[in-house]
Amino acid sequence: MSDKEKVNALNEVRILASVKHPNIIAYREAFLDEGSNSLWYCWRFSVKVFSIIMEYANNGDLFQKIVEHQKKGTLFNENEIWSIFIQVSISILRLKMLDGQRLKSPP
Repeated sequence: MSDKEKVNALNEVRILASVKHPNIIAYREAFLDEGSNSLWYCWRFSVKVFSIIMEYANNGDLFQKIVEHQKKGTLFNENEIWSIFIQVSISILRLKMLDGQRLKSPP
């Protein structure tokens, strides 16, 4: 990971850490393991791994809910659709507000 990539990753972590909203999965911690050897790659290569630990979503995420409905061959009912739409809209608004604050803050 280059120095520029590390700085960018650290900035993203700071943004994630600043997001506090019930509809957005919360950030817990992040770390860089520069000397790790991952089993996903050939054992000869040293892999630098940047990990971000997020809150556990015990009720699953939207993708899991969609897959559940597909497997059952069912559709979302109107109340579920409205609930999801409102939650996503509020979350996007919150993130846009944070982005606006970040753009206004001095470097």
